[in-house]
Amino acid sequence: MSKEAELNLKREEMHLTDEREWDKAEADVAVRIAVANAQFGSSLQIAQIDADVEAQKRELERDRMATDAVLALQPKEPKPSNGNPPAPKPAPASIKRKGPKVTTVTHDAQGRIAKLTTQEPD
Repeated sequence: MSKEAELNLKREEMHLTDEREWDKAEADVAVRIAVANAQFGSSLQIAQIDADVEAQKRELERDRMATDAVLALQPKEPKPSNGNPPAPKPAPASIKRKGPKVTTVTHDAQGRIAKLTTQEPD
């Protein structure tokens, strides 16, 4: 068997293994959702969870893009003209937060937990 044929076979085996693992993970998620629905009388659906995850991904991407834009607008430090490297900046002081984290719980019409929001102290 040639080296190329061996590599193609190995690539195909890895691809099939990966697909099998994805199928197992999807089945595991479906079982966990069914168990949660049975235990708590809720009506979670995979499509709803996928939509929520995608919305969070989009929000994180927007935040990353906004951060990149702000960083791009900040002035660049001038290069030293005499050939000496600039003096290092002091490390920023650590911020100590006072008070406990606050978790807000919202419930739906049936009294089930709909959303948990944790807020850091100021």
